[in-house]
Amino acid sequence: MPAGFPYPVHIGLWTDWSYGKILGSTLTLSRDNANLLIGAVTFFITIVAVYIWKIISFSLHAYYSDPGPRDGLYHQRQAIIRNSSSAAGTVLSLVNIIWAWRKVTKSWLRLLPLLLLTILTALGLALASIFASRVATGSEVLPTGSGCGMVVPDLSDPSLSQVFTDYTPYLADSLTQASIYASQCYEGSSSSSMGCGIFVKPQLKAEKIDANTSCPFPTLCQTEDSNLLIDTGLLNSHDDFGINAPEDERFLFRMTVACAPLMSENYSKIYNLAVTDFGSFTADYNIGLGLAVSYNNTLVTPPTTFHPIPELLGKDRDVFIVFLSANGVLFLHKTLDPWFRATEPVILNFLSGKSQVTAYRQDRAASTLACTYQEQYCIAPFSNESCTPLGPSLEARQLILQQASRNEEVFQRIQWAIAAAQNLEPNPLDVVETLGPQALVARRKLLQGEQGNLPLDQWKNEVQHWFDISLAAFQNAYVKTAAGPPTSIHEVGIQRPANNEEKKICRNQKVISTDYVSFSFLGLMIILVLGLVLIIVSFSLEHLAICIQTRWGGSGHRRLEWITNGTLQLQRLVHEELGIGEWEDCDDTIPVTRQLDDLAVLDLSNEKHPLYTPPRKEATDFPKPGEIVATSSSGSSQNTTITEELPTGTSEETHAIATFSDTDTEAAERGNMPVEHITTAVEPFDPIPPESSPVLRTPERPASIHLDPESFIATPFHCDSADQAPGHRHSHNARPLQVS
Repeated sequence: MPAGFPYPVHIGLWTDWSYGKILGSTLTLSRDNANLLIGAVTFFITIVAVYIWKIISFSLHAYYSDPGPRDGLYHQRQAIIRNSSSAAGTVLSLVNIIWAWRKVTKSWLRLLPLLLLTILTALGLALASIFASRVATGSEVLPTGSGCGMVVPDLSDPSLSQVFTDYTPYLADSLTQASIYASQCYEGSSSSSMGCGIFVKPQLKAEKIDANTSCPFPTLCQTEDSNLLIDTGLLNSHDDFGINAPEDERFLFRMTVACAPLMSENYSKIYNLAVTDFGSFTADYNIGLGLAVSYNNTLVTPPTTFHPIPELLGKDRDVFIVFLSANGVLFLHKTLDPWFRATEPVILNFLSGKSQVTAYRQDRAASTLACTYQEQYCIAPFSNESCTPLGPSLEARQLILQQASRNEEVFQRIQWAIAAAQNLEPNPLDVVETLGPQALVARRKLLQGEQGNLPLDQWKNEVQHWFDISLAAFQNAYVKTAAGPPTSIHEVGIQRPANNEEKKICRNQKVISTDYVSFSFLGLMIILVLGLVLIIVSFSLEHLAICIQTRWGGSGHRRLEWITNGTLQLQRLVHEELGIGEWEDCDDTIPVTRQLDDLAVLDLSNEKHPLYTPPRKEATDFPKPGEIVATSSSGSSQNTTITEELPTGTSEETHAIATFSDTDTEAAERGNMPVEHITTAVEPFDPIPPESSPVLRTPERPASIHLDPESFIATPFHCDSADQAPGHRHSHNARPLQVS
């Protein structure tokens, strides 16, 4: 059978009833489009993982946040949590921190819980990405059903031309396919072989195989307890045959076969036939058949071909007999199998009598193997009342149709399903009748009329093989019906679906095709919706924190520390600490300067200790002493910024910028207002180098100037003005200081 499904396949949404109406929502795409979708899903999950980590890192940062004075390890940890874009990157950064602080006693213990949590998070996100790929459920697809139909014999034509030109070859080809499939996919562990991937189940398992069952034909079996019983159990139309349907539209099927070699001494006669032409004779097996079909314990003719004795017929079962004749076959080893038994020696001469080999002939002209055959059907809802008794095939089919006739839709489904399967005659007797000697496993060891060694129970292997072919034929029958017959079949011999229920079955036959990929549509929607929700939550965290702080109060330290530890805010703090730039949006993610000012530059004079320093400015850019450079107003107070030459405790000539606050601007210009009204910031000014322009340089430590009539007193800088906006400066290059 072909590995793919060479018929039109439904592209789009459908319901896989294996998982129900919601969980079973399925999307089928061609493999090329499926690869694009898988790539898109993988990329989307990667993006979502970044925002999941942002949510986790925001929570961790808030958990560890402490408004009190803390050491460098604390601040580095907070900065890493704030600025790492992934859990894996955070793990690496934490490991580096632990190594850098290894000389500090037990400092790693503070980071160990966070490291372990981050490792688990990274593994969890990786596993989530892996399991998310399972949104591709496989290659189960539905045919379109556009060509659905079954090939039936046209008995209205007296010449039976359609039967011989279309139906019989079609039947033989179908059972030959089933035989090949059974050999490849049912025997041993070869279900992964090429060609075993079209049915929803590569092989159907018999529920019971009893190789030592009692004789099904009392007094006729060669042994009383070494016979064979095979029972499929109840096979589900959905799970086993792939007819995709909700539970209330399914049916169950069961078949059993019980076989035994018979004693034929008292029930057979030998006839000698005169054969005059041996020119075309080939040593091979010959198989003869007999079938007895009963209904209400009465034989039905046709299809009955012989009338068995009462001991053979029994009750509530069909019976078929398989006669084996090894015409001219020589067994190279003594064979004690009860059906192939060959113990009569034959001397074979080779090399003009110089070499002799002993071979064996079959003991009987024809050995007899008899089997019983029974079927059982159930319709949903499944219960003892909804099942027919295990009995003859025609009787079981008729009983289930009578039971289904209470509901027209159920009747139409069951009638079509039974006809689709039985039309290809998949039961073991039909397998042997159609394939003849080709149905024998023993022929695999037959070469030029010489039979290789056979085990003691070879007949059981043969029956098991027939049963496997029968199961494969049932699977094949439903798929071939949904796909439709080939175009070479005349339309007069094709039965098309005639109602909605029959068409529904045609459109819902699941098969496997590697040319297509099916996805869980619900899984795709969950990934998409949940991912978008997580992304939105991630973007809303800071705004949500503001709302919580506004509604329920709080210092807002955690939120502001999160913002301040951001990369751009840390950068802003560096430049602002040097007194460079007029900054806005200092409580937002991205701070900006009011103008595109030149900021600090990297000083690499000491490569072991790089620093940021203010940019060099031309001397002409610096205001002259006594020049008013800025004024601003706040309420009733007006601030005026002028430049003055002030002593700074060094031998170099220096300049300073002073900001005076008073309601009288003229007094500010004269500089004779009361001392308690003076607020000044002092910045040393480099003298002009001989070969360069003068530059401003920020002192290593800011200082405040206490002004009194006699002297200047430096005190540590402190700013606690509630009116001062973050990042605000009275002067471009001034540092605000408190003057007491």
